[in-house]
Amino acid sequence: MPRFFLYIRPICLLLLLAALPGCNFFSTRDPENPITNRSSFESPTSPDIVIQNFLGAIREKNPANYVACFVADTSINIQSYVFEPSADAAGVYPLLFNGWTVEDEQRYFIALIPDLKDHIPTIELTGSAAAEISPQSTIYTFDYIFIPVSIPYKGRMRLTIIRLPNGNWAISRWTDEPAKMDQTEQTWSFLKALYGN
Repeated sequence: MPRFFLYIRPICLLLLLAALPGCNFFSTRDPENPITNRSSFESPTSPDIVIQNFLGAIREKNPANYVACFVADTSINIQSYVFEPSADAAGVYPLLFNGWTVEDEQRYFIALIPDLKDHIPTIELTGSAAAEISPQSTIYTFDYIFIPVSIPYKGRMRLTIIRLPNGNWAISRWTDEPAKMDQTEQTWSFLKALYGN
């Protein structure tokens, strides 16, 4: 082998090392924006955490976390999710709410998100009253004001939250009604009807 080839390797190595400072190999770079949305979702090990997850999913506009708050698996021998709309909304949309499922919740929520754009929805729950029926279920009753963008939806929600066989909790029933008998504002049921079609 000619002597010439013995010197090629060290010369190439020196040229490579000389080129490294020009490409900023050891300098730090600007951080990139995260690809996924941040999430406040916690494992739903108590009814209170389900409520926190529900509110967080709405504020974060996160459909996966929103749906995870509801009983979705009917194969585990528990009652499937039931939504009872306010009487006035049920009167206007009788077929829509007949057999409303978790998939309908997901469809409504996904359809709502593009209209929210950069707006963070406002939701206020007051008058919390949790009544434990058994170690396996809890019912919460809240008066709510939900402002997805500009129009407020007001009413009273009754959420039945049950313990699943895996020890986690989920919403099995949501009953929506006006907070007052003479209420003129639309309830959350009307928002679901608007985006759930």
